[in-house]
Amino acid sequence: MPLPRRISEFRLVEPPTARSRDRSHLGPYGVVGRQMASASDFEILNSSELALRLKVKESWVVEQSKRSRTSDPIPVFRLGKHKRYRWGSPEMNDWLSRRAGYTTTRKAGSK
Repeated sequence: MPLPRRISEFRLVEPPTARSRDRSHLGPYGVVGRQMASASDFEILNSSELALRLKVKESWVVEQSKRSRTSDPIPVFRLGKHKRYRWGSPEMNDWLSRRAGYTTTRKAGSK
C-alpha cells in the first residue's frame, strides 16, 4: 500500500468520540482549566523600553536576560535576532515578584 501524499488521504484508526468533537470543556487555546494570556493582554518591549520601565540601565537588562549570567533570567523571546519582553505577561509578573526585594550585593558588615 503506497504512503498517503495528502492529509485528506490519512484515515483515523478509531472513529472520533462525542467528547473529542465537543471542545466546550477546553479554553480558547485548547487548554483545560487555566486560561492562557492572549497577545493583547501584554505589551511587547525591547531592552531599552524594559530598562525604562524598571528604572535600570539597558546593559543590566541585557545581562539579566542571559541564562549564563543569572540563575533567574528575565523572561525573553526572540523575533529573529532581536530579543523582546512581554510586559504584563504571567512569566514577567512571576519574575518580578520573585525578584522583588532581591539584591545581588551584600551590605557592608552583613553576613
